[in-house]
Amino acid sequence: SVTANTLLTGNGTSALTSESNLTFDGTRLGVNNTSPSTVDGNTDVIVVGDGNANADVILYSPTSGNGVLGWTDTADTTNQGYIQYIHDSSNAMVFGTAATEGMRLDSAQRLGVGCDSPSTYGAVNSVSDSIVIGDTSSGNGNLTIANSTSGNGRIAFTDTADNTNQAYIRYNHNDNDMDFYSNGGERMRIDSLGGLGIGTATDITGGDGALRAKIVQDGN
Repeated sequence: SVTANTLLTGNGTSALTSESNLTFDGTRLGVNNTSPSTVDGNTDVIVVGDGNANADVILYSPTSGNGVLGWTDTADTTNQGYIQYIHDSSNAMVFGTAATEGMRLDSAQRLGVGCDSPSTYGAVNSVSDSIVIGDTSSGNGNLTIANSTSGNGRIAFTDTADNTNQAYIRYNHNDNDMDFYSNGGERMRIDSLGGLGIGTATDITGGDGALRAKIVQDGN
């Protein structure tokens, strides 16, 4: 028998078989979904899965090929946005916008933002940076940490022996000061008036806007 809204396939002779896992309801195609138009409020063309099990889509390419998921519109003939996996020796995942590569995750999990070869930058003791922003041909490379007026922005460092940050650089937006921590404690602070404290976070600035530095060694 033929089930309504299911796609029909031939068996190699004259018979047609109703495919229970392929449903077209006049608007959408459902793969392992018998009512694709009930999923989401948007006009999705294809719905994979019914919510009762994992749903996967695999792009199967040759070892030297690429798998691409692309987006375009009526004004363009090429993909304006895309996610591409390069299967050759690079084994990289590429993200593109405006028909241009914008971000790349390479085979060693190094991330390049505005950089298509993150492994070539910042090598120290033969170890490349995990994240590279920009490259030598793109002008400035910037990183912004945005917070509320009472929040803190941090760049932190830790290792497998500790669950908390052992060291970090923090900007306190409430007091407008920059703090430097190492081995779990604050070691240096630049306050909102430019006062510098090394080994102390108090009595840095005299309140008149003059620049002062107070250095405390061995707690004295």
